[in-house]
Amino acid sequence: SDLQFILADLATKANTEESDRLAGGVQKTLVRSLKIKHPAVKDLGHKEALFFVLLGARMPAILVETSFLSHPEEEKLLSSKDYQDDVATAIADGVQGFLDERARLARVD
Repeated sequence: SDLQFILADLATKANTEESDRLAGGVQKTLVRSLKIKHPAVKDLGHKEALFFVLLGARMPAILVETSFLSHPEEEKLLSSKDYQDDVATAIADGVQGFLDERARLARVD
C-alpha cells in the first residue's frame, strides 16, 4: 500500500543518515587510534555507495575497508595479529561511541 511504501522510504532515509553518522564516527576513531602506532595511516574519509551486502539492512550499516592489499606496506600490516587487533578494537570503539551518542540523544530528562 501507499502507507507501507511511505513508511519504508522514511525508514530507509533514517537508516541512511544513521549509517552516515556511524561511518563518520568509526572512521575518526579508526584513524585516530591507528595513527598512534602507525603514523603513516592516512584518512581517506568515508564514502557512500550502494554495496550489495548492505542493501535491505533495517539498521544503520557500514562496510569498513581498512587497508589495500595492493599496497605492500599495508599488506604487511594486515598480516600482523597486533594490527588486526588494533583495527578491530578501533572499529568496536567507534561503534560504541555511536551507540553512546544515540542513547544520549534518546534520553528524555
